[in-house]
Amino acid sequence: MSRRIALISYFTIALPALACSSGDSSPPDVGPASGPAGSTEVVLTKDALPATPAWEQSADVQADRIILPVKGSEDAVASVVPGKVLVGARSDLPGTKNPEGFLVRVTSVARDGDNLVVMTAPAVLTDAVAQGSFSIDQAGVDFNEAGGTATQNEGSVSKKFHYALTPRDLYSFAEEVTGTSGVASVNGKIAIKEGHFDFTPTLSYKVDVLKTLFGGGGFTLKAEGDLDAALTVTADVVAAAGGQIDASYAKLIGGQPVTLFQGSPKGLPNVKLGPLNVSSSASLKIEATCSLKNTGGEAHAEGGVAVSGSATATATYDGSWNNSLDHSLTGTPSFTYSADGRFNGDCRLDATMSIKLFGAATSSVKVGAYARLAASAKDASGAEADVSCDLVAGAQGDFDGKLSAFGFNLGEKSINLFKVEWSADACSGTTVDPAPVDPDGDRLCATKTETDLYCGSELGASDENKNKRYECVEGKFFGVDVCSSCERTADQTVCNP
Repeated sequence: MSRRIALISYFTIALPALACSSGDSSPPDVGPASGPAGSTEVVLTKDALPATPAWEQSADVQADRIILPVKGSEDAVASVVPGKVLVGARSDLPGTKNPEGFLVRVTSVARDGDNLVVMTAPAVLTDAVAQGSFSIDQAGVDFNEAGGTATQNEGSVSKKFHYALTPRDLYSFAEEVTGTSGVASVNGKIAIKEGHFDFTPTLSYKVDVLKTLFGGGGFTLKAEGDLDAALTVTADVVAAAGGQIDASYAKLIGGQPVTLFQGSPKGLPNVKLGPLNVSSSASLKIEATCSLKNTGGEAHAEGGVAVSGSATATATYDGSWNNSLDHSLTGTPSFTYSADGRFNGDCRLDATMSIKLFGAATSSVKVGAYARLAASAKDASGAEADVSCDLVAGAQGDFDGKLSAFGFNLGEKSINLFKVEWSADACSGTTVDPAPVDPDGDRLCATKTETDLYCGSELGASDENKNKRYECVEGKFFGVDVCSSCERTADQTVCNP
């Protein structure tokens, strides 16, 4: 059976005459009402200045200025003066220099031959509009610049975003390590083996500024759709031929997002707000974020996550923020491991859909799948043993709203829309775990639940143990380094030999 696949972006925005413009808490001066007969009245501020059609099509929009042709807009030139808020829709002409539209405040104007050079500063919607509402409703936005599919369902064409993950390195390192066995050349990397991301997002939100200003309801976001994501990665930490990794060696790899796909903005239909043309756009980004911490020797691992199903998440502001989730998501992690030490890792695959108004960020929804693992030996004497695992798969959705772009007093808000996790036992492999050399270790590490290295002085150790470096994994002690001095820097714990 065909799946319905669509992206809908829907805004309902009411801008009352009491709405505040940026940088000024007083009510804006307003101009005459304008708008179609029988519609919600649109009231512009006295500073609002609609761009002419010629300017919208030919504007050269830059970070701090807009260059406008005089020809075809001679009657409007005299209106462009400092203080005015110039509003124009994007141009869809090939090679346009106005791809997002513009909403800017004029700071100065100069004539340069047949052009006006208008110096500008950022503006928000309430700088131009004192009262009014508009909505945008667009289905079937196609993000498939990297290839994809379109399906026919009940007489309408809708779009499905499909991204195939191809093998590639995400993170790598090479370093010389000195240990009790001498100097060893150590290499490591995390790489994508395979995967895919199929996403059918629907995003809608409504804003009522009048309610928001007076502390009542005012904001509702709804994100829904199907998700079918899978990611398999490999991780290796190895010593060069003839080398040996010391038992005290610890290495953290990765942790930073790697962009796999960054789509260009897709224009949503321009809409009328009285005499103003309003432009918005949507874009999609796919990222992978993985990290691996290996301690005490070589490691070879392969793991991943698969999540599928559908979800509907809603966030509402009515004096306080609330959110709800209805879903049929299921997830499964997998992991195999072979090493001489211990291993902690996590990996996630995220899609972020962002909405912009006149090129300014207004909101984004991030939806992703992830797997998290902590593996350790059952036998702490140093003998090879079966791996015991804390293995989890999950799906998470987050909303990030920069509502200040509209001029709203809600400012910026980040909300976790949902987080669903599934535990699994699908973990296999073997490890060798060095025996503890400090019987005080478990007591000290019990105060720390993170996976990290700590100086004894941070853990409240006795004088004889203050200059030791402890490895604490989920509140348990696994190893220690004896240092001449141990100190914490901004991003690591240093054991000076």
